[in-house]
Amino acid sequence: MKSMRLLRFSLLASCVLFAGMSFAQKDEWLPITSQDLQIKTVPFNPGASAMQLYYNDYRNDPGCTELVYHRIKILNDAGKSYADVEIPLEPQTSMSGLKARTIHPDGSIVEFNGRVFDKTLFKHRGLKIQAKVFTFPAVTVGSIIEYRYRLTWQEGYVYNSAWVLNHKLFTLKENFGIKPYRGAIDTKDGIGGAFGYVLRNMTTAEIPEQHGDIWQMEMENVPGIQDEDFTPTDDAYRPIVLFYYGGREILTPDAFWKNVGTSLTSRVERFIGNVNEVKEIAASTVGNETDPDKKLRKLYARAQEIRNISFESARSQEEIKKEGLKANSHAADVLKHGYGVHEEIDRLFVALARAIGIEAFILQTPDRSKTSFSDKVLITQQLNSEIVEAIVNGKPVFLDPGTRFCPYGLLRWKFSGVPGMKLSKGTTTFIDIPAPLPDDAVLERTTDATLDASGSLKATLKVEFKGEEALERRIDALSSDDFRRKKQLEDEVTSWLPSGATVKLKNASRWTDADQSLIADFDIEVPSFAAVTGKRLVAPAFFFTSEQTKLFDTDFRVNPIAFPYSYTEIDNLSVTLPQGFTMEQPPHERKARLYYASYDMLNSLAENHLKMRRKLSFNGIYFQSNDYFDMKSFFKVVKAGDAGQAILLRQGAEPAAE
Repeated sequence: MKSMRLLRFSLLASCVLFAGMSFAQKDEWLPITSQDLQIKTVPFNPGASAMQLYYNDYRNDPGCTELVYHRIKILNDAGKSYADVEIPLEPQTSMSGLKARTIHPDGSIVEFNGRVFDKTLFKHRGLKIQAKVFTFPAVTVGSIIEYRYRLTWQEGYVYNSAWVLNHKLFTLKENFGIKPYRGAIDTKDGIGGAFGYVLRNMTTAEIPEQHGDIWQMEMENVPGIQDEDFTPTDDAYRPIVLFYYGGREILTPDAFWKNVGTSLTSRVERFIGNVNEVKEIAASTVGNETDPDKKLRKLYARAQEIRNISFESARSQEEIKKEGLKANSHAADVLKHGYGVHEEIDRLFVALARAIGIEAFILQTPDRSKTSFSDKVLITQQLNSEIVEAIVNGKPVFLDPGTRFCPYGLLRWKFSGVPGMKLSKGTTTFIDIPAPLPDDAVLERTTDATLDASGSLKATLKVEFKGEEALERRIDALSSDDFRRKKQLEDEVTSWLPSGATVKLKNASRWTDADQSLIADFDIEVPSFAAVTGKRLVAPAFFFTSEQTKLFDTDFRVNPIAFPYSYTEIDNLSVTLPQGFTMEQPPHERKARLYYASYDMLNSLAENHLKMRRKLSFNGIYFQSNDYFDMKSFFKVVKAGDAGQAILLRQGAEPAAE
């Protein structure tokens, strides 16, 4: 990768005192040198606002911990923004031991003693990123800010480790280390054995080196990367050293995946077991139904009646023992016990389908919210999820009863639009799992509003979340009580509206009905919605802010673009105009088309009611950076249409001159 061609210049490389891997394990501050304090610019980028003097990442897999250290030099006023720190967290990962300090140009030090807050960095269409955030004290141009912290996770949760080599800032020196699980040491150049690594998106000669039971890697003068929203997972495009457990004894991809498929098929088929054990349940479930699709729907509903432990709070071994939960060895056990985890419910469904003569298979899939699958990367754990393929009337149907609230015929976006390994006796094949279509994720809003002569607006809003839009909110709500669900919905709607709006949830229904849309009703008030200018009111024609338009404000794009899923937004708006006013100028109608997107904004006036119909449809999940300009042009029309205005004239006033 061209961006990984390291720029070497000895002057700056000498400015950081490197303490070796012993530092990573001691969890201490590095000394501040006079050279650190004197640095004023980034090589070949004199306008850069800041640079990272040092970065350290040391991971201890046996201890389920990771130590991270950043040291950053502030070079101009714009660089002060780095005083606001956000530390993203993986699910089931916690942060502790945060230490931070500011070093002024004169060498004086101000320790951080403030609060650390929880924050949702990003939540949009199924993507949610949580973080710990804090702000450095007393940061000025020329200051050095540094912070270190510890990440901890539950044993077994994180399977692979990754060193992401590029950061947002140019990095003068960085140091990586990993201590694998005991007994998982590889001494054959990263090939074979129980522990190894692969290089992704890299052509550099630098590779990890093994010293005792620790792998290490040092780099200098590493270029920064562009930080952009809606980029794919890091392993899709950024230079990464990816470590894995499980070995690569078979060195060709075809042979490796064939071996993996044979092993996984054997394991899955043992669990599915003898379908005769579930025949009685399958037969009683379908009854006298003869249509294969309707039969399968009934079996799907029966599988989803099973208590799904994967979507409950994590339990310790002691809690499992106290509750009396027993392990499921076969699909019949899932029926007997009445509970199971995600993959066990999927496998039970396959057993039920086969019991009535329908072909059904387990597909091993990647989770594209976490990884970008490559069959050239010989790591089994890329396939970290399961779905089902059933053959109905000669056509494949992709299903996932093991995801709670997932309706028949829909897949959770994370497991769609990816290759899947079909587990079938005697063969190992990869097939393409289709991505959701725009009609599989619909957000429909119906608004009935009244505008008064002062420019204030009151409205009732009905929101229907359909398909993926409903599924993600239902899953998210599992970890919330009624109060938090109410607040989350109100906050979401508030984020769509102009500043100062108040939103009150009246009712939300169908939280557990997977086959129906999720519905929420709101009362809305927006003071000063319309501007009063003399005898006129200038009102926004559309109430809601489109999240997508915020993504396309920059002049160019560096990284690829990845969306969770295709989607459709439908808006039906009715605004009752204030008495004594007529429509002087209606909002402009807009249309835009790409081969994968369409937008229509239409309006009509009947008596004193302005009615608007808006539809935005987007079909695609992955795009290259050179697609950005077409997208930007398309969403420029969307933005203009959404920002349209209606001009109202008080009756008896003179209209504007032509």
